[in-house]
Amino acid sequence: MKKIYFLTFFLAVQLFANSQNSVCDSTGNFIVYSNYDGGTLRLSVDVNIPNIQIGIVSYEDDSVIISGPFAANVAKVVYAGYYNSSNVHCSPNIGVKGVYGVPSNIVSINFVPAATLSNGNGNGSIICNYSCNASTNQGGCNTPDQIVDYFYNQFPGSKMYYHQTQYGCWTGNYLVSGGGNCCIVPITTGIEGATQVVNNLFFPNPAQNELRIQLGSNEIRKTIELYSLSGYLLKETNLLEGLSIGKISLEGLAAGVYVAVLKEGTTRKVQRIVIQ
Repeated sequence: MKKIYFLTFFLAVQLFANSQNSVCDSTGNFIVYSNYDGGTLRLSVDVNIPNIQIGIVSYEDDSVIISGPFAANVAKVVYAGYYNSSNVHCSPNIGVKGVYGVPSNIVSINFVPAATLSNGNGNGSIICNYSCNASTNQGGCNTPDQIVDYFYNQFPGSKMYYHQTQYGCWTGNYLVSGGGNCCIVPITTGIEGATQVVNNLFFPNPAQNELRIQLGSNEIRKTIELYSLSGYLLKETNLLEGLSIGKISLEGLAAGVYVAVLKEGTTRKVQRIVIQ
């Protein structure tokens, strides 16, 4: 079967979501730190990862201090969020916000940029993230899949090493070798067009013999695709115009978790489905 390497399915696949000291992908080369309260993030690059890239998201003021024996490996740092917030809850006050310990020309400060992934539980702009939960409302902040999707777009061709997320202020020293606590990860990378994660588009879910979808009245060409979690295209059905219900057979597929995709023009609606 053909394996697709150039589609992104952000399904909030949750690995090690509640465990500490976890690495999402040992071959990854970017890490993400996200919170709400900001503070001083002291990050020690104590692992020899070539061309390491760092993504930081916060709502309140941050001071990021990068050091360690392999700090020279850092190739890019992107801060995204409400950079000039007047809210300061961390003590002592950080005084001067910014990113230190790496050349200034590899640092980008992106003020509340637009989210690259739509999730109804999160903000439409990248502003803050404090939870490893993509399926409940985040109170004005982003869901973790939105955060990861954003940095996959900022660091093209890279893979996430881990994601550390928390609500409160950064405290103590953070070692790259310490890992993170959130692995809401994409299956593969590089989608063309808009992607939206949905929960109730395909039915029944769980399914057995057939998967169905209620179609809209527009005349855009529609296709249903079914993928394994590892990114293999398993089935594909082009839908005729005028259909009210689209269908795709599940014949020959083993019980398990799969990825269903509705393609409409340049948009993709993506849902995790279970086959019994």
